[in-house]
Amino acid sequence: MQHAAFRFSAVDAALPAVALLSVLPRLTQLGRSLWNDETFATHLRLGFNRGTLAWMAYDTHPPLYSLLMLLWTRAFGDSERSIRMFPLLCSVASVLLIGKVAASLLGRGGGLLAAAALALSGASVFYAQEARSYSFLVTVLLLMTWFLVRYWRDGRPRDLRGFFVCAVVGGLTHVYALLFVTLFLVLLALTVPRDAGAGPQVLRLALAGVALAVPTYFLIALMILFTGEHSYLWRGITSEFGGREAAALISFYLFGHGGLTGKPLVGLAACALFLGGVYAAWRRSSERPSGREPSAHDYRLPEARWLFATAVAFGVVLVLAAVAAPVWLTPEALGRLVGPNRHPELLAALPPLLRRTGLLYLAAYAGLAAAWGLLSGRHGARLGRAFDGARARLGLPAPTPGRVITGFPLFAVALVLFISRFRPTYNNRYMTALMPFVVIGVSAAVWRSMASRATRAALAAALLAAQAYSLTRQEEAYALLKPDYRGALKYLGGTEAARYPITGTAQWELENLSRYYADRGEIGRLKIVTRSEALGEERVAVIVPQAYPLEAPHLAELRELVRSGTTTTVRFPGLTVYEVSRGAH
Repeated sequence: MQHAAFRFSAVDAALPAVALLSVLPRLTQLGRSLWNDETFATHLRLGFNRGTLAWMAYDTHPPLYSLLMLLWTRAFGDSERSIRMFPLLCSVASVLLIGKVAASLLGRGGGLLAAAALALSGASVFYAQEARSYSFLVTVLLLMTWFLVRYWRDGRPRDLRGFFVCAVVGGLTHVYALLFVTLFLVLLALTVPRDAGAGPQVLRLALAGVALAVPTYFLIALMILFTGEHSYLWRGITSEFGGREAAALISFYLFGHGGLTGKPLVGLAACALFLGGVYAAWRRSSERPSGREPSAHDYRLPEARWLFATAVAFGVVLVLAAVAAPVWLTPEALGRLVGPNRHPELLAALPPLLRRTGLLYLAAYAGLAAAWGLLSGRHGARLGRAFDGARARLGLPAPTPGRVITGFPLFAVALVLFISRFRPTYNNRYMTALMPFVVIGVSAAVWRSMASRATRAALAAALLAAQAYSLTRQEEAYALLKPDYRGALKYLGGTEAARYPITGTAQWELENLSRYYADRGEIGRLKIVTRSEALGEERVAVIVPQAYPLEAPHLAELRELVRSGTTTTVRFPGLTVYEVSRGAH
């Protein structure tokens, strides 16, 4: 007994130790210069004013993370280290959470392996040092999964409430998260026992979560569907998502932007491990016995009904107001709100755009209400029985929540592959929510599919060693090894170049970052000009980050100016400064 107790305490103590040690690789880039997207978490965008509300409405993501960062920066400031500390803490918490989730499915050894794999994950380290919502989202979805595992094992109503709250928070955090969370709930509905009517109850939870979250997507839908304002969501930063990109995701989650990521054999091995983990989880139930019959679980959440009704009623009132916008929201009234002679074309187009989006939302709310009715009472029970009969005829195994956790990334990737047939949607960042589930799948392959302890230990050691190696070989990935705008702007502010204007291949970054560092008193005020204005200047400084090279076709005139008139070239990490004079040659 003493020996067993000693083993229990030693393994349990190892998980917090791994979480604490995971801080070390996450400190390497914490103090580096900001890049443009990180300024969204600073005073440039966030404050207790009307401009902040306008920015949150304009952003392509729901506002929850911005609201959290508004409170964070008010308490701790908006320096580089401060705004990155929140995602770093979330990333460390994720290491602890994934260990607990995986331990419930695979045992303590498997949980420790999953925690170590996430601690050394290049992608996790990447996002831990970026002041964006991705690390927070990973933490929320892991917490959601942990509540689910606890509820499936113990049946406590408070865990079901925690699961639902985390699902809603996830949907309010990122534009893709609502899609993924809803899919997770749909998959869960297919796993729970029909004799208790739990499947329809889980689907009603999904509908309640959607009803609560979709109002925050209203202006996002308006801009994406009815204007070209955010067409870059489908072009430029996103691209086609196919089998090759899906396979590369597995390697990226484990190794990040460098080291072994680009090696085809490593990518194949990573995919094989993940698929092996899914197979191992579906071949036999990997959850530890709970002492309860699964049919005893009831996924009814009494609050869901009134939350759904309140959210739909509130949403319908808002969209009716949007439908009537051309009547009560005139361009003149908007002009008084934003100021005279500002964006007249947009102000004239906004009321009809609101009406079109409102009609779309009105139809969506009608669909949600109809779906709720179909999942209630006798209709829901009938649907549950029909699914049970179909599953029996096809001979499908009864899934478990643990199998859903490991298989969820496959269904999510398949969904994005389908969507990408209509819109190019691929972006590593947008797929981050799947990372912890992939890591759990890989850990399941190592811990469950290997019969020999020695083989299992060797494979685990090889995986962790490969991840550690890759962390020392990360490439100059944009937003990872941050372009040193701070150093470049300080250099220009302290030289003769401060007396002449500055432009660059990423002008919006220069405008935001020069203002940010000037407001903090780290540099003087610099004159940022457009590329077309720079062509008429006698002397100009041109900043060229690696991600936006001069070779782009639309930069031909600026490229010629730099090549023919550069007097001084200064290189900083991730970018180059060219000081140009028309009379140089």
